[in-house]
Amino acid sequence: MSLDHSYDYLWSEEMDARKALIYLSPQQEATERPEVGSISMFHQLHCLTSLREALQRAGGGEDIGVDWKDNVHWPHCMQYLRESILCFADPTIERGPIINGTRFRGIDGAHDVRTCRDNSALFQLREQSGLE
Repeated sequence: MSLDHSYDYLWSEEMDARKALIYLSPQQEATERPEVGSISMFHQLHCLTSLREALQRAGGGEDIGVDWKDNVHWPHCMQYLRESILCFADPTIERGPIINGTRFRGIDGAHDVRTCRDNSALFQLREQSGLE
């Protein structure tokens, strides 16, 4: 939960957008280009990483712009993540954490139990069919 560059190593794997791409079908002939697709989870992680980087640049005084006319990447990511969150529609009811017997009013979602999907198959698919 930090923009400090000392934590960049936690995000560096997903900065390369190609890490989200996979070949959808094997190449039939040397002249044909294989069809490529993107695994949503990795695209979403890439976008989150890109937003983090934009915040770092803004924190360093750089003008990152305000919309797609200034920068085509982070505004796309903002909209894409918004759509992904709305699509997933996580129904978890979040509450403030209980600390020393007192429930705090601030809700951060970190203490709530979620039912997660198994993402290991997506990592395996990327490993088997990824562009790199």
